[in-house]
Amino acid sequence: GLWAVINNAGIGGAAGPTPWLITEDFRAAMNVNFFPLVEISTRFLPLLESANGRIINMASVLGRFSFQGLAPYVSSKYAVEGMSDAYRRCLKPHGVSVHLIEPGFFKTNITNIVENKRRFMQVWTRLNSRLKNQYPLTIVQKYTAGLSAKMDKLCSSDVSKVVSAYERAVTDLRPRARYVVGYDAKYIFLVLQALPEWISDYLMTRVDMKP
Repeated sequence: GLWAVINNAGIGGAAGPTPWLITEDFRAAMNVNFFPLVEISTRFLPLLESANGRIINMASVLGRFSFQGLAPYVSSKYAVEGMSDAYRRCLKPHGVSVHLIEPGFFKTNITNIVENKRRFMQVWTRLNSRLKNQYPLTIVQKYTAGLSAKMDKLCSSDVSKVVSAYERAVTDLRPRARYVVGYDAKYIFLVLQALPEWISDYLMTRVDMKP
Protein backbone atom coordinates (compact mmCIF):
# COMPACT_ATOMS: atom_id res chain seq x y z
CA GLY A 1 0.00 0.00 0.00
CA LEU A 2 0.87 3.68 -0.12
CA TRP A 3 0.52 6.05 2.83
CA ALA A 4 0.53 9.43 1.06
CA VAL A 5 0.60 11.12 -2.33
CA ILE A 6 1.69 14.76 -2.37
CA ASN A 7 0.75 16.80 -5.45
CA ASN A 8 2.98 19.87 -5.46
CA ALA A 9 3.77 20.80 -9.08
CA GLY A 10 2.78 24.33 -10.03
CA ILE A 11 3.43 27.33 -12.27
CA GLY A 12 2.36 30.94 -12.04
CA GLY A 13 1.24 31.11 -15.65
CA ALA A 14 0.36 34.14 -17.71
CA ALA A 15 -0.10 37.40 -15.81
CA GLY A 16 -2.03 40.52 -16.68
CA PRO A 17 -5.52 42.05 -16.77
CA THR A 18 -8.22 39.68 -17.97
CA PRO A 19 -8.70 41.45 -21.37
CA TRP A 20 -5.08 40.55 -22.17
CA LEU A 21 -5.53 36.81 -21.70
CA ILE A 22 -6.38 34.06 -24.17
CA THR A 23 -7.76 30.55 -23.75
CA GLU A 24 -4.31 29.00 -24.10
CA ASP A 25 -3.14 30.90 -21.01
CA PHE A 26 -5.77 29.12 -18.93
CA ARG A 27 -5.08 25.77 -20.57
CA ALA A 28 -1.34 26.05 -19.85
CA ALA A 29 -1.97 26.68 -16.14
CA MET A 30 -4.48 23.84 -15.88
CA ASN A 31 -2.11 21.44 -17.67
CA VAL A 32 0.41 21.80 -14.85
CA ASN A 33 -1.55 22.89 -11.79
CA PHE A 34 -4.65 20.73 -12.12
CA PHE A 35 -4.83 17.87 -14.63
CA PRO A 36 -1.65 16.05 -13.48
CA LEU A 37 -2.98 16.21 -9.92
CA VAL A 38 -6.15 14.39 -11.03
CA GLU A 39 -4.21 11.81 -13.03
CA ILE A 40 -1.69 11.02 -10.28
CA SER A 41 -4.36 10.80 -7.59
CA THR A 42 -6.42 8.44 -9.74
CA ARG A 43 -3.49 6.21 -10.70
CA PHE A 44 -2.38 5.68 -7.11
CA LEU A 45 -5.85 5.34 -5.62
CA PRO A 46 -5.80 1.50 -5.38
CA LEU A 47 -2.54 1.62 -3.38
CA LEU A 48 -3.89 4.40 -1.16
CA GLU A 49 -7.06 2.44 -0.47
CA SER A 50 -5.11 -0.63 0.61
CA ALA A 51 -3.19 1.45 3.20
CA ASN A 52 -6.00 3.83 4.24
CA GLY A 53 -3.70 6.53 2.92
CA ARG A 54 -3.88 10.24 2.20
CA ILE A 55 -3.82 12.63 -0.74
CA ILE A 56 -2.25 16.02 -0.03
CA ASN A 57 -2.83 18.69 -2.66
CA MET A 58 -1.02 22.00 -2.97
CA ALA A 59 -3.67 24.63 -3.49
CA SER A 60 -3.43 28.30 -2.49
CA VAL A 61 -5.41 30.84 -0.54
CA LEU A 62 -6.02 32.26 -4.04
CA GLY A 63 -8.11 29.16 -4.64
CA ARG A 64 -10.58 30.65 -2.16
CA PHE A 65 -10.20 34.37 -2.92
CA SER A 66 -9.43 35.58 -6.43
CA PHE A 67 -6.62 38.04 -7.10
CA GLN A 68 -6.88 40.04 -10.31
CA GLY A 69 -4.03 39.82 -12.81
CA LEU A 70 -3.52 36.12 -12.10
CA ALA A 71 -6.70 34.65 -13.58
CA PRO A 72 -5.14 31.47 -15.10
CA TYR A 73 -3.32 30.61 -11.86
CA VAL A 74 -6.32 31.45 -9.69
CA SER A 75 -8.67 29.42 -11.89
CA SER A 76 -6.42 26.36 -11.66
CA LYS A 77 -6.28 26.64 -7.87
CA TYR A 78 -10.06 26.99 -7.62
CA ALA A 79 -10.21 23.76 -9.63
CA VAL A 80 -7.83 22.08 -7.17
CA GLU A 81 -10.03 23.19 -4.28
CA GLY A 82 -13.21 21.89 -5.89
CA MET A 83 -11.67 18.59 -6.95
CA SER A 84 -10.18 18.05 -3.48
CA ASP A 85 -13.50 18.71 -1.73
CA ALA A 86 -15.26 16.27 -4.06
CA TYR A 87 -12.56 13.60 -3.62
CA ARG A 88 -12.50 14.04 0.16
CA ARG A 89 -16.22 13.37 0.49
CA CYS A 90 -16.29 10.58 -2.07
CA LEU A 91 -13.20 8.72 -0.84
CA LYS A 92 -13.94 8.83 2.89
CA PRO A 93 -15.95 5.56 2.76
CA HIS A 94 -12.94 4.00 0.99
CA GLY A 95 -10.62 4.91 3.85
CA VAL A 96 -8.69 7.56 1.89
CA SER A 97 -8.50 11.13 3.22
CA VAL A 98 -7.80 14.25 1.15
CA HIS A 99 -6.11 17.40 2.47
CA LEU A 100 -5.34 20.86 1.10
CA ILE A 101 -2.33 23.08 1.71
CA GLU A 102 -3.39 26.72 1.24
CA PRO A 103 -0.38 29.03 1.52
CA GLY A 104 -0.47 32.76 1.15
CA PHE A 105 2.40 34.61 -0.53
CA PHE A 106 5.87 33.17 0.06
CA LYS A 107 9.14 33.92 -1.69
CA THR A 108 9.29 31.14 -4.29
CA ASN A 109 9.82 30.96 -8.04
CA ILE A 110 6.12 31.63 -8.58
CA THR A 111 6.29 34.95 -6.70
CA ASN A 112 9.76 35.93 -7.96
CA ILE A 113 9.60 39.65 -8.80
CA VAL A 114 11.80 39.50 -11.91
CA GLU A 115 9.94 36.47 -13.27
CA ASN A 116 6.55 38.07 -12.65
CA LYS A 117 7.59 41.24 -14.48
CA ARG A 118 8.81 39.11 -17.38
CA ARG A 119 5.53 37.19 -17.58
CA PHE A 120 3.53 40.41 -17.38
CA MET A 121 5.52 42.06 -20.18
CA GLN A 122 5.46 38.88 -22.27
CA VAL A 123 1.68 39.05 -22.35
CA TRP A 124 1.67 42.80 -23.03
CA THR A 125 3.95 42.48 -26.08
CA ARG A 126 1.48 40.21 -27.88
CA LEU A 127 -1.48 42.60 -27.46
CA ASN A 128 -3.11 44.21 -30.47
CA SER A 129 -2.79 47.94 -31.03
CA ARG A 130 -6.19 48.70 -29.46
CA LEU A 131 -5.24 47.12 -26.15
CA LYS A 132 -1.75 48.62 -26.21
CA ASN A 133 -3.35 52.04 -26.61
CA GLN A 134 -5.62 51.31 -23.65
CA TYR A 135 -2.66 50.10 -21.57
CA PRO A 136 0.36 52.19 -22.66
CA LEU A 137 3.81 50.89 -21.78
CA THR A 138 4.42 53.74 -19.32
CA ILE A 139 1.33 52.77 -17.29
CA VAL A 140 2.28 49.09 -17.39
CA GLN A 141 5.83 49.77 -16.21
CA LYS A 142 4.61 52.00 -13.38
CA TYR A 143 2.08 49.37 -12.30
CA THR A 144 4.56 46.48 -12.34
CA ALA A 145 7.08 48.53 -10.35
CA GLY A 146 4.48 49.30 -7.69
CA LEU A 147 3.25 45.72 -7.66
CA SER A 148 6.80 44.44 -7.21
CA ALA A 149 7.28 46.66 -4.17
CA LYS A 150 4.01 45.42 -2.63
CA MET A 151 4.87 41.78 -3.36
CA ASP A 152 8.29 42.17 -1.76
CA LYS A 153 6.63 43.34 1.47
CA LEU A 154 3.82 40.79 1.35
CA CYS A 155 5.84 37.65 0.59
CA SER A 156 7.23 35.73 3.55
CA SER A 157 10.70 34.22 3.27
CA ASP A 158 9.93 31.55 5.87
CA VAL A 159 8.91 28.70 3.57
CA SER A 160 9.47 26.26 6.45
CA LYS A 161 5.87 27.05 7.46
CA VAL A 162 4.67 25.43 4.25
CA VAL A 163 6.94 22.42 4.77
CA SER A 164 5.59 22.09 8.31
CA ALA A 165 2.03 22.06 6.97
CA TYR A 166 2.97 19.24 4.61
CA GLU A 167 4.51 17.28 7.48
CA ARG A 168 1.38 17.69 9.59
CA ALA A 169 -0.88 16.67 6.72
CA VAL A 170 1.17 13.49 6.25
CA THR A 171 1.70 12.55 9.91
CA ASP A 172 -1.12 14.01 12.05
CA LEU A 173 -3.38 11.44 13.66
CA ARG A 174 -6.40 13.57 12.79
CA PRO A 175 -5.27 15.78 9.90
CA ARG A 176 -7.25 18.85 8.92
CA ALA A 177 -9.11 19.16 5.65
CA ARG A 178 -7.26 22.46 5.07
CA TYR A 179 -3.96 23.88 6.29
CA VAL A 180 -3.97 27.65 5.79
CA VAL A 181 -0.38 28.89 5.90
CA GLY A 182 0.86 32.46 6.39
CA TYR A 183 -0.36 35.59 8.11
CA ASP A 184 -1.58 37.12 4.85
CA ALA A 185 -3.63 34.02 4.07
CA LYS A 186 -5.24 33.94 7.51
CA TYR A 187 -5.68 37.63 8.27
CA ILE A 188 -5.98 39.33 4.88
CA PHE A 189 -7.33 37.04 2.18
CA LEU A 190 -9.68 34.91 4.26
CA VAL A 191 -11.01 38.08 5.90
CA LEU A 192 -11.61 39.55 2.44
CA GLN A 193 -13.36 36.33 1.45
CA ALA A 194 -15.72 36.63 4.42
CA LEU A 195 -16.77 40.19 3.52
CA PRO A 196 -19.75 40.91 1.27
CA GLU A 197 -18.63 40.87 -2.36
CA TRP A 198 -19.35 44.55 -2.91
CA ILE A 199 -16.89 45.45 -0.16
CA SER A 200 -14.12 43.06 -1.22
CA ASP A 201 -14.61 44.07 -4.88
CA TYR A 202 -14.28 47.74 -3.94
CA LEU A 203 -11.11 47.13 -1.95
CA MET A 204 -9.46 44.97 -4.60
CA THR A 205 -10.30 47.18 -7.58
CA ARG A 206 -8.63 50.11 -5.85
CA VAL A 207 -5.26 48.44 -6.43
CA ASP A 208 -6.01 47.25 -9.98
CA MET A 209 -4.41 48.66 -13.12
CA LYS A 210 -6.97 50.67 -15.06
CA PRO A 211 -6.86 51.47 -18.80
